[in-house]
Amino acid sequence: MSRKKTLILFTIITAIAFFLRWLFLINDSFTAYEFYFIDIAKSDFSHLMGKVTNFTHHPVFLYILHFWIGVFKISEFSTKFLPLLFGVLLVVAIPLTAFCGHDLFDKKSALLTAFMVAFSPIHICFSRQVSPYSLFVLLSFLSNISFAILLKKTNFRHSMLYFFSMLFTIYSHMGGFVILFIHVLFILCTKQHIKKLLLIQGMLIISYLPWGICALPGQISHYLSAPGLTCMAKWDPPLPTPHTILKTFLDYAAGSYLLLFLFLFIAGYGLLKNKKNINSTLFLMAWMIVPPLVFYLISIFIVSIYKIQALFFISLPLYILVANGLTRFNGVVRAVFVLIIACVMCIKLFGTSFYHPQEDWKGLLSAVEKQSQSDVVIIYPPGIKNVVDYYFRRKFYTVDNVKDIMKVLSMKEATGRLFLVLRKEGDSNQAILDYMRDSNYNLVFMRYYRSFYSPGGGNPLSYCLFVRNDKPL
Repeated sequence: MSRKKTLILFTIITAIAFFLRWLFLINDSFTAYEFYFIDIAKSDFSHLMGKVTNFTHHPVFLYILHFWIGVFKISEFSTKFLPLLFGVLLVVAIPLTAFCGHDLFDKKSALLTAFMVAFSPIHICFSRQVSPYSLFVLLSFLSNISFAILLKKTNFRHSMLYFFSMLFTIYSHMGGFVILFIHVLFILCTKQHIKKLLLIQGMLIISYLPWGICALPGQISHYLSAPGLTCMAKWDPPLPTPHTILKTFLDYAAGSYLLLFLFLFIAGYGLLKNKKNINSTLFLMAWMIVPPLVFYLISIFIVSIYKIQALFFISLPLYILVANGLTRFNGVVRAVFVLIIACVMCIKLFGTSFYHPQEDWKGLLSAVEKQSQSDVVIIYPPGIKNVVDYYFRRKFYTVDNVKDIMKVLSMKEATGRLFLVLRKEGDSNQAILDYMRDSNYNLVFMRYYRSFYSPGGGNPLSYCLFVRNDKPL
């Protein structure tokens, strides 16, 4: 492939990646989960470190977000543009790293991998979410590429490249330690530059200690608040099953079994035809398979940590293996496969509800504001208070239990119609509804709404209108 043709394809793929991410960013609503990060990042710099160390995520993204919103302020578009930028940079980085002298993929495979990432629904999804995951995937890719380069060129410059890319990776998410584990496992199995690489990895552990010492008390408190170490805390995901692992890879194939089987067929064909670079193939397989197994085993035997978003980075070796397999076919067959992949991913993007806003708080709170007129509006639960503060322009109350609702009903404003937004499930919710009825309030209507963020599954919302018996509708 000529340099001019490569440059044209690279430009087109980058433009597609940016357009698709920008398209699904327009008119998007913040989620309650995103406000966890925004609330921490908007703190004064002097207080930021204290808040970050008590948070389960690592500081790189939060510090970047702090400076980003300091310059561009907080809005759906400007704040979500930061993860969009990381997502596009990943698409750009894949072809560029093909020139860096490693054996994981060649220039043609790099363009095919970038093409799949550009269209991938799961990548577009996280490129519009204010969370560390799009940054973590970018950093994990760079750290794995720098590791592959270091295996071939063990000089000081490449050692420093690997050290800093890996350092930023482990400081962006705990999943970085799984990547570090893969690297240690790989060099012990292949016996390549063991002393030098183990020395660098030991330095990484030492460099992590200051953060670990600061964050450890908050993490211990996090798990001690659970009923027991082997019991899930209320914010932990559910225990995984073998189907969970299948679902993980299915998400990378746009939720299509057809595309997943096609990926496995093409990747398998490429592996059978590949008689060179066996170590590179083994590394890609380890990069793809080891993380879900590690997360699965920890979840089963210690505490549940299996989250699809935390394993998001293993989509890349899958795409690379598929791209390497595609290069083994002739031009016509390859073009047909590429067309099928693009069509299935586009059907998922545009033909399903995959990209409807997860939590359309803007729409919900606008509807509540219009329908509640001048009545008291009670927002439940307290966990969404920050997102309501952002979107809601009127006074509201936060209610968590019957005691809270009693305080609200004792106010002189609570003499007519009351609007509640509450979770559909839970004993506390039923107690609130029962108390409202016992207090001479009639339920006029109840409508269910989209789920809001809850690790391991959403909690459906409902909004209700109550009217006192002695008041007209």
